[in-house]
Amino acid sequence: MLIFKKIRIFAVIIFLFMTLIYSFQTLRSIVNYKTFLIMGLACVSTWFCKYMAWEADFTMTLVSVAIIFPVVFSISSAYQRRESALKELAVLRSNALSFYYSSRDWSNDSGEACITEIKQLQTALFEQIRTFLTSPENKAHAFEKPIFNTFSDLSKVVGKLRQHGLTPSEITRIGQYHNNMMIAFNVMKTIFYYRTPIALRTYYRFFIYVFSVLYAPYFAQMKHSANLPDYLIYTMPMMYSAILVSLDNIQQHLEKPFDGVGEDDIQINVEEYTQLLT
Repeated sequence: MLIFKKIRIFAVIIFLFMTLIYSFQTLRSIVNYKTFLIMGLACVSTWFCKYMAWEADFTMTLVSVAIIFPVVFSISSAYQRRESALKELAVLRSNALSFYYSSRDWSNDSGEACITEIKQLQTALFEQIRTFLTSPENKAHAFEKPIFNTFSDLSKVVGKLRQHGLTPSEITRIGQYHNNMMIAFNVMKTIFYYRTPIALRTYYRFFIYVFSVLYAPYFAQMKHSANLPDYLIYTMPMMYSAILVSLDNIQQHLEKPFDGVGEDDIQINVEEYTQLLT
């Protein structure tokens, strides 16, 4: 029985170790310098309150009202924006493919040059959109004009298709695909420029920073209320600080779904799309 008990303990340790390794990449994206800064500030504040014998039994309701609720609301809003951006990316890709396949399959053999031009323009378009969405906001406006120029070139190609066997109704259908592509891009552009309420994010971040100092007397009195050793007293402010700052980091990653930082970011894979244009 002792051997089986040791095996179980060893298996649990291995499981926890593998889980930690698997989660390391994700944890690294939500733990940054701010996490350690606030944790350090919380520990120093708690030590100072213990030294000065400043102790108080505060209610934790303030944390829920001032921090947790606004953070969760902001994360939910950022997540909905990310889902909307994913949907519009799918609309952009599907209409672009419909544009290409319809032009290729409905035209006669003389339209091969137009089909090649559409393929090149769509590849350039997705590369330009990727560059635009991954650029800093203060530099992104410079990348907008080339995108709309490419949309204009695609519109001109639609006019050329009339000479290669496409009927007016088929031209109209392809024009609708082109219009849907532009709508999807403009929705993604709006999501890129406009964020969740700035005032709300400033509000709860202020309280995250203040919390580590404001609640130091509460953590200092836990030695008596919870009968904890001295070294364990500092684990509570560190844990609270790490949780709150990590939630804020999660919100920041979801806030910018195209910046390439974080595992939840939206990837515009131009190479994958180009392989579909055969």
